[in-house]
Amino acid sequence: MNDLARTRERRESRNRWLLLTPALVILIFAASGPLLITLVYSFLTAGDYGG
Repeated sequence: MNDLARTRERRESRNRWLLLTPALVILIFAASGPLLITLVYSFLTAGDYGG
């Protein structure tokens, strides 16, 4: 009985992660865009007319 409960718990946990994966991938890509832009701009040098 204990093995059955443990197997069921593992299966439910795996199903949760499989359902969360698409949302997590979209969030990572959506958050990495602005972060990369900020990182690039932080290493640029100032132009002649602006800082």
